Formats: sequence, structure tokens, C-alpha cells
Amino acid sequence: MRKPTALDVMNRLKASGRIGDYAIAGDAIAWQSVAADSMSAVDMLVLPAADVPPVAGPNHLLALLAGEGYSARGDYGLMVEGWDVRFEVAAGALGREAVACATERELPIVGTGHAVRGRILRPEHFVGVMIAADTPADRFWAAMIVEEEEVDMSALADVVARHGLEGKWRRLCELERLQPSAADVQL
Repeated sequence: MRKPTALDVMNRLKASGRIGDYAIAGDAIAWQSVAADSMSAVDMLVLPAADVPPVAGPNHLLALLAGEGYSARGDYGLMVEGWDVRFEVAAGALGREAVACATERELPIVGTGHAVRGRILRPEHFVGVMIAADTPADRFWAAMIVEEEEVDMSALADVVARHGLEGKWRRLCELERLQPSAADVQL
């Protein structure tokens, strides 16, 4: 029997209607797996339940998790079943779309021989969210995913165009010196 994970907690909160939905992001997208220990940090986008006002987002989520017994802080975020998780409320149309379009799959838990069912952002949405944030760290992650060819460039072009990110996409390509094939995506 495997040890519970943060994804088990999120699946339970979703099933009970206390959150709308969630999706993990970051390393898990590139590696298509999750780490078994607290040495790895996990990013998670969360849609609040329909009855939660948008302004209550982050505080409501932290209070909800504290009520479940998860209030200890890690180096990165909140410790949930040994995972150091940074929770972000899925904001705006892009964030809501990213979580809604996430894929559900069995993710291997590295080094355990077990897997956990979880929702993971599609690469084009992850890159879109990173482009929209436009911080140096976010640009780094977006460029890494693009350069590793982990993203369908046509799908990314659609996300960029629909969410008005053309200028930020060009900026990313310039600053991160992406290969011409990436920068020439038809927008």
C-alpha cells in the first residue's frame, strides 16, 4: 500500500466539491512523473468551488487545507502529505482554461513503484501561463519546455493568440534566444 500524496488530498477535495478543480504544473509536465519526497516542490493551480467568491481565492484555499490539518510551511509552499506544494488560484480566462483542459492520468511516483491519479496541465497551457506571468523564472521554464519539444507548437500558437500574448511570446523568444523554429510560430 502506498503512502497518501498531495494529489490524493486534492482529488478528495474535488470529489467533495470543496474545490472546483486543480492541475499540477512545473517539473511534472516535462517528466510526466512526480517525486515521492518533500525534496521536490510541486506547483498546483486550483479553481475554487463555484460558491467561493474570486476575492477569497488564496486565503480560502489555505484555510480549507488548514482545516484538513495541512498548515506547516515548507521551503516552497505548504506541506501536504510530505510534498512541498505552492498553490496558486487559477486566475483569469487563461488560468481557468488551463485547469479545465488539464489531462488526468496515472503519474508514476519516482522510486516507489506506485502511481497516483492526478491532473496535469497540458504543455501549451503551462507555457501560456508562464508567458503571461512574464517573470525571469517563468520565461526560463517556458523556454525549457519549448526547447525540449514538449509542446505542440500549433496548440501553443492558438493559446497565445486567443489570450493576447503575442508581444510576450516575442519577448520570450528574444530574451531566451529560442531557436528560429520556435520564434516563427504563426500567430
